[in-house]
Amino acid sequence: MFHDPYTNLSPAKCVFVSARRQPLSLSIMASPAPTSTGLESPEALARLNAAIMGERNPRGIPSAVFVDSVDTFMDACGVKNIEPLVGALQQMYSKYKFMETSLQKNRETFKRKIPDTQKDLDMVRHLIAKRDEGETLQTQFNLSDNVYAKASVDCNVGNVCIWLGAQIMVEYPYEEAQELLEKNVATATEKLAQIEEDLSFLRDQVITTEVNIARIFNHDVRRRRQEKDDKLVAELEAK
Repeated sequence: MFHDPYTNLSPAKCVFVSARRQPLSLSIMASPAPTSTGLESPEALARLNAAIMGERNPRGIPSAVFVDSVDTFMDACGVKNIEPLVGALQQMYSKYKFMETSLQKNRETFKRKIPDTQKDLDMVRHLIAKRDEGETLQTQFNLSDNVYAKASVDCNVGNVCIWLGAQIMVEYPYEEAQELLEKNVATATEKLAQIEEDLSFLRDQVITTEVNIARIFNHDVRRRRQEKDDKLVAELEAK
């Protein structure tokens, strides 16, 4: 029998399995905003990096703050150019997409593993039922690919072997095996629900970040156009 090795992990480790190489929710999102311009002070850039992130969800993923007024937001952060703001938002967007991709892979892993673990649990329950009825289980034993032999299983033995992963198999009594597999199915199902929740949360943050970047670019275009018009009017008045 096989069961999902991931289901023995704690929720924090299991939701972000790929975080072994690079933490997803905390250190990635807390990295400083890019300093593409030397005109802004380090303090302003630090305030900017903190200002674009809002409250965190239960797994520690920060939300994206909606930039309602670009001028007000930049004044509050103490930045004068849009380059560091856009750079910080683009970096944040990339991290959201990275997390989204990682969670999608984890979701597919759980969707494959949970049914297998459930089948193992169903088999253990079937063995318990046969033992209680005093019957022998008739089955077909897989000798090799497409080669099977009829076999009779003495259910009164009362033990079953379960793969724990990493080439480790452990023998359990029926009741302990049932308890373990039930716990693993419940834990994996809960973590799959958490992943779905995080993916929904991430999609909202991606959309918010995309809207913020578009609004800032449009604001800068309008500002430059207004400055050009004001300069032209001033030149005409000077004549």
